[in-house]
Amino acid sequence: MASFYYRITTIIVVLTLLFSQYSLSKEKPRKLKRKARRAYIKQDYYKAKELYEKYIELKPEKYDKIYILAELQRLTRDYKKARENYAKLAAKKNIDYPLASYFAAISFQMTAEYAIADSFYNVFLNSRSKNIYDRKYRKLSEIGLQSCAISDSLINSPVEVAIIHLDTSINKAYSEFSPIPVNENTFWFASLQSDTLLPSGTAKRKQFYKAEKISNLWKNAGLLEEKFNDLSFSNGNGCFSPYGDRFYLARCEKNLNDIKICNIYVSEYEKNEWQKPKILPAHVNHLDFNSTQPTIGRYSKHKDKEILYFVSNRPGGRGGFDIWYTIFNKRKKTYTEARNLGSDINSIGDELAPFYDIRTGAMYFSSDGYPGLGGLDIYKSYGEKKNWTKPAQIGYPLNSSYDDLYFTTMNKEYGFFVSNRDGGVSFRNQNCCDDIYSFRYTAFIHFAIKGSVYELIDDTTKRSLENTLISIYMIDRETEEEILILENECDENGDYLIDVDVGYKYKIIASKEDYFSKSKKINTENIDYSDTLINDLILQKIPKKPIKLENIYFDFDSAELLAKAKSSIDTTLLVIMNDNPEMNIKIEAHTDSKGNDAFNMDLSKRRAKSITDYLLKKGINKNRLISEGFGETQPIAPNKNPDGSDKPEGRQLNRRIEFRVIN
Repeated sequence: MASFYYRITTIIVVLTLLFSQYSLSKEKPRKLKRKARRAYIKQDYYKAKELYEKYIELKPEKYDKIYILAELQRLTRDYKKARENYAKLAAKKNIDYPLASYFAAISFQMTAEYAIADSFYNVFLNSRSKNIYDRKYRKLSEIGLQSCAISDSLINSPVEVAIIHLDTSINKAYSEFSPIPVNENTFWFASLQSDTLLPSGTAKRKQFYKAEKISNLWKNAGLLEEKFNDLSFSNGNGCFSPYGDRFYLARCEKNLNDIKICNIYVSEYEKNEWQKPKILPAHVNHLDFNSTQPTIGRYSKHKDKEILYFVSNRPGGRGGFDIWYTIFNKRKKTYTEARNLGSDINSIGDELAPFYDIRTGAMYFSSDGYPGLGGLDIYKSYGEKKNWTKPAQIGYPLNSSYDDLYFTTMNKEYGFFVSNRDGGVSFRNQNCCDDIYSFRYTAFIHFAIKGSVYELIDDTTKRSLENTLISIYMIDRETEEEILILENECDENGDYLIDVDVGYKYKIIASKEDYFSKSKKINTENIDYSDTLINDLILQKIPKKPIKLENIYFDFDSAELLAKAKSSIDTTLLVIMNDNPEMNIKIEAHTDSKGNDAFNMDLSKRRAKSITDYLLKKGINKNRLISEGFGETQPIAPNKNPDGSDKPEGRQLNRRIEFRVIN
């Protein structure tokens, strides 16, 4: 019955469009142009496009109107028509419309015509455009050329994934967006939820809906409660806090200048119900620019704080829309001033729809400012605040030549994304509108690291160290920078278990108060099977007495570090300093009693300083280091035998380098 009504509705829409086209064909060009301009001013782009198409049929040499029509076709994502009009302008009027070749390239790329797109990118780059945005378009054209170059390799090495277009009770003729996982059988999403063409100026608003899994199929389960669907706004783009006690959402309305502005709101779950959403403060939202698409990430250094990432086109960004962040103090319920995420993520293009996977420390987002297949592609990066790994393409067919965004995960194998690719439900051209898709990796590799953390009491006895903090760092392939992505505590038995992704290098650090931290590097780059790696970590208690550095030798009367001494420092003290970034130390140098007191004191100071200088060259902050020489004043063994003869083994013990933890 539902399909019958759907077919009837479709027939009515088609007949309405045919009648409209018949009426338009009888109108004179001047009247069509006037109506088209009026629709354009009202931002009714679909109506304006339809009118200009009829006008151009009657006036095919009006190149200024062809350009407007091509722009409208691009804005309404009718790329197959847009590419032909841009190409016509580029061929005949490229000097008058220098951006036509650029947008022709974009439109051909969006329809997977990569060879033709490549040629138009080159036409634009070889032109002498004087557009004020010329630098941006030239940079994006260079990225476009890279995209065309890698398109075959991406398509010919697809990700093993099953993709399902969700039920038509969810995907309607208008766009659906922002799938929000609630549990294994529920997700929320936003939509206009209409299968009919809404009249221009309609007051119908985007609202939140609920989807439920019934007999293994996702079905629309109706509107969310009114608190989330204030019909004074368009509502959408939501996310939960890690413990599910706050729900962030975006609400949009037109300002006095008739420009749509979105702001972020938050609803608190109190007294067993969701409270009315409240707008975030003005130093997070912006009066004149959009703030939308929130997602929550952990803040590794402070457990009572979280990071709210969101999208904005406010001043201070790198492209059009960038990802920004603010830090939320859960105890004080305050937000810091919004800051740009920086160049690790944000490009000269647009970055949209971030999703932070709290389980893995990965940020998924969409961008048109990196090499990809076309339009908005989905990328993945690990990190927090301004410190991120290089974004990686998540691959074809999750990414297509069209716009792919709103990638979210239910778990590491399964999730959702949004796309306007071929095959969706639409009321106009095939690619006008976004639909929600589910995905499941069909060859997912489960890889985990587990182990125990303990200290050795003696050669045969060990003691488990409960609640030890396990920190997982990802090592960037290009820069070798270590980026914190996850932190977990061991259980009461000192055991831990952490899932990681294959294809990366990691560093695991176990740390506990009053103990030296211990690290281990793990490489999963060539892993192609599911496995669990056992990785036990032994911690050593920090002694109050100085610790001798072994194999630190100097030439006679010299303070210059030998190669063997440097190697010893690299594998012992430097590792400890890097694994314990909050730890400060004091380097202490001692001599035997040969030579006069003043000379030995000066020699010991120079030797202690040579070690601190070496650590500084290795990147250790100078504020963490103190050096001191004691000469022969603190022997730990006799320099002479009882009969007054020389005792070489005693002198060797006294010629030592030690370090002491001082914080």
